[in-house]
Amino acid sequence: MDKMNILFTDVVKVLEDGDLQTLGMLDYDKRLQHSFTAHPKVDPVTREMFTFGYSHTPPYATYKVISKDGVMQDLVPIIISTPIMMHDFAITENYAIMMDLPLYFRPKAFRSAIKEAAIAQHFELRIVKSDLIHYIAKCASKGCPWRICAFKLPNVSTFTIRSLEGTHTCGKNAQNGHHQACVDWIVNFIKEHLRDNINYKPKNILHDIYKQYGITIPYKQAWRAKERWLRAIYGSSEEGYYLLSAYCEQIKKTNSGSHAEIFTTGSDSRFQRFFIFFYASLHGILNGCLNVICLGSKQLKSKYLGTLLSVTFFDIDGGVFPLAFGAVDEENNDSWMWFLLELRKALDISTEKIPTLTVLSDGQKSIVEAVKKKFPSSCHVIKRIHYKLTEEFEQRRSSSSTWSSTLAPSAEKRIMDGRTHASTYQVLRSNKVEFEVISAEHSDIVNTEKYFTADNYCKSYSKEVHPIPDKLEWSRTRIV
Repeated sequence: MDKMNILFTDVVKVLEDGDLQTLGMLDYDKRLQHSFTAHPKVDPVTREMFTFGYSHTPPYATYKVISKDGVMQDLVPIIISTPIMMHDFAITENYAIMMDLPLYFRPKAFRSAIKEAAIAQHFELRIVKSDLIHYIAKCASKGCPWRICAFKLPNVSTFTIRSLEGTHTCGKNAQNGHHQACVDWIVNFIKEHLRDNINYKPKNILHDIYKQYGITIPYKQAWRAKERWLRAIYGSSEEGYYLLSAYCEQIKKTNSGSHAEIFTTGSDSRFQRFFIFFYASLHGILNGCLNVICLGSKQLKSKYLGTLLSVTFFDIDGGVFPLAFGAVDEENNDSWMWFLLELRKALDISTEKIPTLTVLSDGQKSIVEAVKKKFPSSCHVIKRIHYKLTEEFEQRRSSSSTWSSTLAPSAEKRIMDGRTHASTYQVLRSNKVEFEVISAEHSDIVNTEKYFTADNYCKSYSKEVHPIPDKLEWSRTRIV
C-alpha cells in the first residue's frame, strides 16, 4: 500500500490471488515499539487509523493514532493494573471504546476479576467448576440466567472467556455480607492502606469497604486480613523469635562495644528476656547528656504480649536520649532486677567512670528496690507528681472545711519559714535587671554550665548506630 491510501466504499471488492504483495516491515520511523492489534479501525471522514497493542511489561496497553499520511502520533498509555490480552475495540465519532472482556495472562488474575465484579455489582457467585483448565460460574440466585465460562488456551498459561450468557434478572442478591468477600479479597483491598498507615484499624477497614462496596463484613475477618498482610510484610512472630539469636550477633558484629543478649528458660529453651545496649548511646550520655536517667515500661500488644523495659537519658536540649531496652515476659521485681543488672554490667564493661545518676521512675516498688541494689549511689527521684498533687489537694480540701481563722495556714507557715530561711541567702547583682541568689550552704547548687555548649551537644550524637544487613547476608551458622 502507498502510505495509508485506503479507499472506503460500501462494496466489498474481491481480489484475485497475487494482487497483494508484501513490501517489507513498517515501523513508522522507529516509533512502533509495542505490539500492533490485528483489528485496527479507520475513520471514514478523517481517514485516520486507530489501533492499540498490549505487552507483558508496563505500560500493559497502549493506544495509537496514525494519520492518513502514515505518520504515527505519540503513543498514549492505557493505565491498567495487570497484563491482559485485549482482543478488539471500537471507535465512535469522539471516543475509542476498549472492551472489558480481555484474555487474562494469569488464571489467578482472571478469577480475581470475576470476584471483584460480583462484589461490586452485589450478586453472589456459585462456582460450578474451577480447576487448572476450566472456570465456570453462574449467579447463585435460582432462576437467574447469568453464566460465565472460560478455559485455558493450549500450550500457554492464558485463560480466555468462551461465553458470557444472560443478564442478571435477580437484582442485587447480596445486600449485606458477601461470600466472595473472603480474607484474601480483603487483603488485596487493604494493601495500599497499610502501606500508607500501619495503624489502619479493623474498624476502619469495615467502614471503607462498606463505603466503597456497600457490603458489611465481620470484624474478625477484617482483623485476620490485616494480620495476614502484616505477616506477609514483616514475617510471623514465631519467625521473629527464631531469628533473635542471629540478630543479637549482627548487632555486636556491626556495632563494636554494644551488648545484645537473649535469655531463655526451660529444657526447650523458650524465650524469656532480651537486652540491647548500644555503645554509641553510651558515648553520647558520657559526653553531652545530663546525669538524669529515666526508667520506664510499656505493655507490648503483639501476639505473645510481654513488657518493654527501657532506660533513657536527657540531652541538653531536653530531648529523650535512649540508652538500652529489654523485652521481658512480665514486669515484676525479678525482671527489673535482671534488667538493671544487665545495664550495670554493660556500663562497667564499657566505661571506667560511671557518673552519679539521678533516677526518675513512676515509683513502683519493684523499680525502687532494684535501683537500691544495683545503683546504690544514685539519687532516686519518684515521679509521682500527679498522685501527690491529688493527695495533697484532697487533704487541703478536707482541712480547710474546719478552718475558722486563717484561710490557708499551711501556705502562710511555708511563706514565713521561707522568709526565715531566705535571710541566710546571699544576693548578688548579675546585671542591671537580674540578681543571683546563693545559698549559704551551697548544698543545693549543681553547676550545669558544661552541658549547655554546642560541643557537648554534638558529642551526644557523634557516634553512629550501624544498620543490620539483610537476613540473606547473615551467616546461616549463626541461626540456631
